[in-house]
This record gives sequence, C-alpha cells and structure tokens, in this order.
Amino acid sequence: MVVGSLLLCGSAVGTDDWFPLGPFRMFTNRANPSGRVRVVTLEAVDAAGRARTIRPPDVGLRHAELEGQLPRFQAQPALLEAVADAYASVHPDRPPLVSLELRERVRRIEDNVLSDEVSERTVSTWTVGR
Repeated sequence: MVVGSLLLCGSAVGTDDWFPLGPFRMFTNRANPSGRVRVVTLEAVDAAGRARTIRPPDVGLRHAELEGQLPRFQAQPALLEAVADAYASVHPDRPPLVSLELRERVRRIEDNVLSDEVSERTVSTWTVGR
C-alpha cells in the first residue's frame, strides 16, 4: 500500500528527480512528428590514399559525444588531430589518417515521413601538417 501510494503520488506531482517514484520525462512525452534528423560523419583519407568513413566507435567515442563537440570542432579544426591519433591507437595495424572531415547531414521529417531532401555541410576539416 505504501509503495502504491508513493507511485500514485509521484506520477501525479513528481518530477524526474523523484524517479523511480516519479515520471522519467523522456519516456512520458510524445515525440514531435515533424522536425529534423541530424547525422554526423567522419570522412577520412589514410596514408595509403584510401577514403573511408570513420564511425565514432572506431576512435573510442559514442555518436552523442561527437555530436556534442561539433561547436568545438568547428571553432578549432586542429582538435580533429586528436581523433586521428585515437584512430591510430585503436587500429595500429591500419595506415594512419592524413585528413579528416567532419560532416553533418540533415533530413526533414514531416508528419512522421522522412523527406528525400538532404542537406549536407562540412563542419570542420583537418589535414596532417597544417
């Protein structure tokens, strides 16, 4: 009875701080059916001249960590050198990266339908020796 009362009270007036006896807002709110979907990618060229897409886990990052640092990478492109160094330490058997390009691709969603229209921009570029 006590736990049930706490859950009922927490659901009625509680905040996220009351979790698990109150709502956890990310699960209680409905997502907007219209908006934008943003995908950040790392495009690289290695010392052998091969172009490749680098996934954030390939450099020891999560996607959200990379996306959260977009303003810093844009303001200081030299920070991408640390990403290239992380790639070399995670993949010592592969040729090192000589350039990295951080790109952002955005697609619109209208009424839960993904648009075919894609906008893409380069956020930051790093080249070895620059």
